[in-house]
Amino acid sequence: ADDTPTRALLAAIDDPAAATAVAAERAFLAAVGGDCNTALAAHATVTDGRVTLRALVADPDGRRRLEERGTAVAAEAEALGRTLAARLLAAGAAELIGR
Repeated sequence: ADDTPTRALLAAIDDPAAATAVAAERAFLAAVGGDCNTALAAHATVTDGRVTLRALVADPDGRRRLEERGTAVAAEAEALGRTLAARLLAAGAAELIGR
């Protein structure tokens, strides 16, 4: 935790925009649940301090699917992921993925 040389090396490859995008995507996936056999998708982009997240839940054969999209300030990336998950679950995503 206090390994200053390692932290300095890692800081050189740190990408705050990528970290923000990953935070939104992971928050969505965690909130919906499922496993490696669940048809879930999340793709986030960060532009000008705002994160846009596209999220999808589908049944196993892909015939029925639900999609949501949202945008928030980058600091709210995780909340955006959870919000889109809640919207999709309210729209029937749990049924699509057998939860």
